Amino acid sequence: MKILVIHNQYLEKGGEDRVVDLEIKMLEDYGNEVIFYQCSNKDIKSFSLFNKFKFLFRDINWNKKSYQELKRLVIIEKPDIAHIHNIFILLSPSVYFALKEARIPIVQTLHNYRLICLKGTFYTNNRICEDCLFGNRIKAVFKKCWRDSFILSVFLARMLYKNTKNRIFQDNVDSFIALSEFSANKFKKAGFPEDKIFIKPNFVDFDFKTEKNEKYGLFLGRIVDYKGLDTLLKAYTKLDKYNLKIIGNGPMFKEIKERIKDSKNIQLLGELSHEESMGYLRKADYLIFPSECYENMPLTIVESLANGIPVITTDLGAMKELIEDNVTGLLFKARDSDDLIKKIKFLTDNRKLYDEMKVSARKIYEEKFTRQTNYDKLMHIYGKTIKEYKR
Repeated sequence: MKILVIHNQYLEKGGEDRVVDLEIKMLEDYGNEVIFYQCSNKDIKSFSLFNKFKFLFRDINWNKKSYQELKRLVIIEKPDIAHIHNIFILLSPSVYFALKEARIPIVQTLHNYRLICLKGTFYTNNRICEDCLFGNRIKAVFKKCWRDSFILSVFLARMLYKNTKNRIFQDNVDSFIALSEFSANKFKKAGFPEDKIFIKPNFVDFDFKTEKNEKYGLFLGRIVDYKGLDTLLKAYTKLDKYNLKIIGNGPMFKEIKERIKDSKNIQLLGELSHEESMGYLRKADYLIFPSECYENMPLTIVESLANGIPVITTDLGAMKELIEDNVTGLLFKARDSDDLIKKIKFLTDNRKLYDEMKVSARKIYEEKFTRQTNYDKLMHIYGKTIKEYKR
């Protein structure tokens, strides 16, 4: 099969970009031909002031360059199907029209909630927020949900409103891939066609390695407000006999560094390579994922399961689907540091249960999140989409 993969990278490379890389390699390894069309929002930094204004007023809604390049590409390559991962913000909705005019069926992965939420996370001002869910984005503008800017939020809200009102997203995509039941239900509530939404989680490809645990909890992710770092630090400040390692970078890095400067049990390691991060994960007692937003499909949790490491996480979003309480990990109430403390003590004090969780974690990974399972699901979605499109 010949697949055109389309992706707009964000300013900071993250889990979504890694998922795209993993899927492309998987498709090629199984004998498919992949044409990769991508751009990066980093390019905006090199725009002149005039071009930045032109982009906000016009190109964010219809990028002529993306449209023309894709039109030429599909004429030359003649792909069987196009798989869109992200169009924000350089590619713009013009990509849908380029593909539709060339009669190419379209699959789009819903990596986040950007099509129905300015922020993409349903989280603002340190709380869950669903004001955008049914199309009202005025509040999001006044909350400055996009890059903490009123002006930028106006332009993004305008683009999203125009395209959802005219059903550009809903009608031009033939199949959507939601990463969890939770995510699928949010998009259905927002008016996306139920019969177009398939569920296929992310995957990781690991050779199982057992390493001796070194008695520490691990946080691995972006150092940003919605990841629950405040709750995490409050808990470990009281758990002075329990060790915590934090791997990652982000807007709150300096603040976290200052808060733990006198701590003897909390270590901030900063941003490490993926290989180094996995080394710390394999030696950890457990992963702590204290996120306070509706996470869509955290790759870190899947990596933890693949390594047979139990996860302590919040009872929000897809986390409740990924982690079975008392089987592959423990769930605690979001923003409740006292509940987190209880779960950490419970897990470390019950070693028999802990050992059982390690076995269950790897078992769940092998049942749901392997490369082969993911490939089979993706090819089923491609096949059904092409068949329906031809009909």
